[in-house]
Amino acid sequence: MLVDADHNNGASAGDTLRYTISIQNIGTVNANGISFADTPDVNTTLVNGSVTTTQGFVTSGNLPNQTSVGVSVGTITPGNTVTIIFEVKINSPLPPNITKVSNQGTLTGDQITANWVDEAGNMVALPVGAQSV
Repeated sequence: MLVDADHNNGASAGDTLRYTISIQNIGTVNANGISFADTPDVNTTLVNGSVTTTQGFVTSGNLPNQTSVGVSVGTITPGNTVTIIFEVKINSPLPPNITKVSNQGTLTGDQITANWVDEAGNMVALPVGAQSV
Protein backbone atom coordinates (compact mmCIF):
# COMPACT_ATOMS: atom_id res chain seq x y z
CA MET A 1 0.00 0.00 0.00
CA LEU A 2 1.34 3.40 -0.93
CA VAL A 3 -1.09 5.65 0.97
CA ASP A 4 -3.16 4.53 3.97
CA ALA A 5 -5.68 7.39 3.86
CA ASP A 6 -7.53 6.41 7.04
CA HIS A 7 -4.43 5.14 8.90
CA ASN A 8 -6.08 1.81 9.79
CA ASN A 9 -3.03 -0.26 8.70
CA GLY A 10 -5.17 -2.09 6.15
CA ALA A 11 -6.38 -1.56 2.62
CA SER A 12 -9.69 0.29 2.59
CA ALA A 13 -11.71 2.81 0.60
CA GLY A 14 -9.66 5.89 -0.29
CA ASP A 15 -6.27 4.16 0.03
CA THR A 16 -3.76 4.17 -2.82
CA LEU A 17 -2.11 0.92 -3.93
CA ARG A 18 1.13 0.68 -5.92
CA TYR A 19 1.58 -2.26 -8.28
CA THR A 20 5.11 -3.24 -9.32
CA ILE A 21 5.46 -5.68 -12.20
CA SER A 22 8.85 -7.24 -12.95
CA ILE A 23 9.28 -8.93 -16.32
CA GLN A 24 12.46 -10.99 -16.56
CA ASN A 25 13.84 -12.83 -19.56
CA ILE A 26 15.22 -16.06 -18.08
CA GLY A 27 15.70 -17.61 -21.52
CA THR A 28 18.68 -17.68 -23.84
CA VAL A 29 17.19 -15.69 -26.74
CA ASN A 30 15.68 -12.23 -27.05
CA ALA A 31 12.03 -11.84 -26.08
CA ASN A 32 10.68 -9.64 -28.86
CA GLY A 33 7.56 -7.54 -29.22
CA ILE A 34 6.81 -7.48 -25.49
CA SER A 35 3.75 -5.52 -24.36
CA PHE A 36 1.99 -5.25 -21.00
CA ALA A 37 -1.70 -4.40 -20.53
CA ASP A 38 -3.79 -4.08 -17.39
CA THR A 39 -7.31 -2.90 -16.60
CA PRO A 40 -7.48 -2.39 -12.84
CA ASP A 41 -10.36 -3.71 -10.70
CA VAL A 42 -13.68 -1.89 -11.22
CA ASN A 43 -13.60 -0.86 -7.55
CA THR A 44 -10.37 1.07 -8.06
CA THR A 45 -9.40 4.07 -10.15
CA LEU A 46 -6.10 4.30 -12.02
CA VAL A 47 -3.99 7.24 -10.85
CA ASN A 48 -3.33 8.95 -14.17
CA GLY A 49 0.31 9.88 -14.59
CA SER A 50 1.55 7.12 -12.28
CA VAL A 51 2.57 4.60 -14.95
CA THR A 52 6.33 4.20 -15.37
CA THR A 53 8.57 1.69 -17.11
CA THR A 54 12.31 1.08 -17.08
CA GLN A 55 12.23 0.17 -20.79
CA GLY A 56 10.00 1.06 -23.72
CA PHE A 57 7.17 3.55 -23.45
CA VAL A 58 3.78 3.97 -21.80
CA THR A 59 0.92 3.73 -24.32
CA SER A 60 -1.98 4.16 -21.88
CA GLY A 61 -2.57 5.29 -18.32
CA ASN A 62 -0.84 8.63 -18.02
CA LEU A 63 -3.40 10.91 -19.65
CA PRO A 64 -6.57 12.22 -17.97
CA ASN A 65 -9.53 9.81 -18.00
CA GLN A 66 -7.50 6.79 -19.16
CA THR A 67 -8.66 3.72 -17.21
CA SER A 68 -6.19 1.08 -18.35
CA VAL A 69 -2.43 0.60 -18.37
CA GLY A 70 -0.51 -0.10 -21.56
CA VAL A 71 3.25 -0.39 -22.00
CA SER A 72 5.16 -1.23 -25.15
CA VAL A 73 8.34 -2.80 -23.77
CA GLY A 74 9.96 -3.96 -27.02
CA THR A 75 12.79 -6.50 -26.78
CA ILE A 76 14.06 -7.93 -23.50
CA THR A 77 17.47 -9.51 -23.87
CA PRO A 78 18.42 -12.66 -21.92
CA GLY A 79 19.04 -12.01 -18.23
CA ASN A 80 17.46 -8.56 -18.23
CA THR A 81 14.44 -7.35 -16.26
CA VAL A 82 11.94 -4.59 -17.01
CA THR A 83 9.94 -3.00 -14.17
CA ILE A 84 6.55 -1.38 -14.65
CA ILE A 85 4.91 0.56 -11.81
CA PHE A 86 1.44 2.09 -11.53
CA GLU A 87 -0.94 3.22 -8.81
CA VAL A 88 -4.66 2.82 -8.20
CA LYS A 89 -6.92 4.39 -5.61
CA ILE A 90 -9.57 2.21 -3.97
CA ASN A 91 -12.94 3.80 -4.70
CA SER A 92 -14.77 5.50 -1.87
CA PRO A 93 -17.37 4.60 -0.95
CA LEU A 94 -17.17 0.91 -1.78
CA PRO A 95 -20.32 -1.19 -2.21
CA PRO A 96 -21.06 -2.89 1.15
CA ASN A 97 -20.44 -6.42 -0.17
CA ILE A 98 -16.93 -5.69 -1.50
CA THR A 99 -14.22 -7.23 0.69
CA LYS A 100 -11.29 -7.31 -1.74
CA VAL A 101 -9.98 -5.86 -4.95
CA SER A 102 -8.06 -7.94 -7.46
CA ASN A 103 -5.91 -7.28 -10.46
CA GLN A 104 -4.39 -9.24 -13.32
CA GLY A 105 -2.20 -7.94 -16.10
CA THR A 106 -1.51 -9.48 -19.50
CA LEU A 107 1.90 -9.91 -21.05
CA THR A 108 2.19 -10.56 -24.78
CA GLY A 109 5.14 -11.10 -27.09
CA ASP A 110 6.74 -13.45 -29.58
CA GLN A 111 8.22 -15.82 -26.97
CA ILE A 112 5.59 -15.55 -24.22
CA THR A 113 4.09 -18.92 -23.23
CA ALA A 114 2.22 -17.94 -20.05
CA ASN A 115 0.88 -14.82 -18.33
CA TRP A 116 2.09 -14.80 -14.73
CA VAL A 117 1.03 -12.13 -12.28
CA ASP A 118 2.90 -13.43 -9.24
CA GLU A 119 5.47 -16.10 -8.45
CA ALA A 120 2.78 -18.81 -8.45
CA GLY A 121 0.91 -17.49 -11.49
CA ASN A 122 -2.09 -16.42 -9.41
CA MET A 123 -4.28 -13.38 -9.77
CA VAL A 124 -3.30 -10.68 -7.30
CA ALA A 125 -5.98 -10.17 -4.60
CA LEU A 126 -5.84 -7.72 -1.73
CA PRO A 127 -8.34 -7.73 1.13
CA VAL A 128 -10.16 -4.45 1.55
CA GLY A 129 -11.34 -3.30 4.95
CA ALA A 130 -9.06 -5.75 6.77
CA GLN A 131 -7.08 -4.69 9.81
CA SER A 132 -3.76 -5.63 8.21
CA VAL A 133 -2.44 -6.36 4.77
